[in-house]
Amino acid sequence: MQRLFGFAHRPRRASCLLLLIGSTLCAQGTVGGKPVKSGDDGGVAPGGTQPESATLPPLRPDQIPPPRYELRGTAVVEVRVRADRSLGERPVSPTEHRDLRRAGKIPPMPAKGMFSALASTRPRRLTSGQSGVLHVVAVLARDTVVVPGALATASLPDGIAPIRFGTQEVGAARPGTVARHFLGQPIHDETVTIRIPVTAATDAKAGKYTLPGTVELEVSNGTTGQLLGVFSCPVTATLTIGPPIPDPAVRPGSTAGKQPRDNPHTASRAPAAIPQPDGAPRPEAKRPPPDKPASSLERPTAPDKPAPAPQPTADMVWLVGGVGLVVIVVVLMSRRRD
Repeated sequence: MQRLFGFAHRPRRASCLLLLIGSTLCAQGTVGGKPVKSGDDGGVAPGGTQPESATLPPLRPDQIPPPRYELRGTAVVEVRVRADRSLGERPVSPTEHRDLRRAGKIPPMPAKGMFSALASTRPRRLTSGQSGVLHVVAVLARDTVVVPGALATASLPDGIAPIRFGTQEVGAARPGTVARHFLGQPIHDETVTIRIPVTAATDAKAGKYTLPGTVELEVSNGTTGQLLGVFSCPVTATLTIGPPIPDPAVRPGSTAGKQPRDNPHTASRAPAAIPQPDGAPRPEAKRPPPDKPASSLERPTAPDKPAPAPQPTADMVWLVGGVGLVVIVVVLMSRRRD
């Protein structure tokens, strides 16, 4: 029985092997050992060529999409689709890049070594409902300037902190002292300051709020004056809301800044008003003249001190001693005579 079943299964195994080989050849796309090409509709073209229906027709003018702009390093490239569906590229000049950036069609280029930015708030701490100014300072690199009127903005997100931002303004340019092309002309050749008014909400909670933003500048070359493009760099502003910071110049308990109280005992009294008939001019109350420093003639002098007693000198000592010696000698001589 085993031999009978074994012979019975051999033709089935051979047919399965032939089907497997045939399906493999079809999957590889070979007929008679030669590859063939298939069309888009899944059929095979005679002679191994693609049918004409598989090629796409050229694009009409209304079908061509608008160009897109790609930032590659520090350069901007325009990528445009042609009518034959191929792609074309061309570099974008700095002037065109500025115009496109102002129109919002392309992003700014990263400021790699062009400038850096920092931010601070004055006052350093805001109370609820208080207003202040956020100073954003961009420090320009050497031979890098910003022309007055050029694009200079700072973008900060809304909704992160309970603060309302006002209209920002750029600080005034000063006569150039570093850039050779702009010597003596109004220019930002070292720093660019952007001031943003801020106001804390009346119900703002105390704490520190960090606002990540960007500074965007239209940069030119300081030696040639040529426009380089529009660049941006990140900036982080920290706003603190809480009680006001005490003034270090005023110490607790000091009387600085306080008005002195009037002393009722030393305050000068104005003379009482004398009643006058109606229509008669009333004399003005005379105020006592202010105290004047006493002159040298009016100042009281101290009483004269008694003259010191004369001190004995050497001559006086010798004189007294000589007189005493003479007296002693006369007394001794008188005793001998007796």
